[in-house]
Amino acid sequence: MCITKLNALFLVGTLKSGSDASKNSNTYALSEFVAKHLESIEVQSDFVPLANYNILPGVYTNVDNDDWPMIFVLASYLSIPFLISLMASVTI
Repeated sequence: MCITKLNALFLVGTLKSGSDASKNSNTYALSEFVAKHLESIEVQSDFVPLANYNILPGVYTNVDNDDWPMIFVLASYLSIPFLISLMASVTI
């Protein structure tokens, strides 16, 4: 029986970008908290702070000058069996 090592990809939807995201973001802190618990069951975690990318609104997956296709390729490259998406709530 072959057991595949699991990976988790956190698509962190905080509005903070750059190094501020990992220091001052509750969403990033929650992602790290969950990743720490996943690590205890040997799941490796990676983080993608979405605010660092150009993501256009809409329902299409392949829009000119949009970074979603690159994020999709990253997820595929990492052979992610499941995705964990934490989206920040925004009040307008």
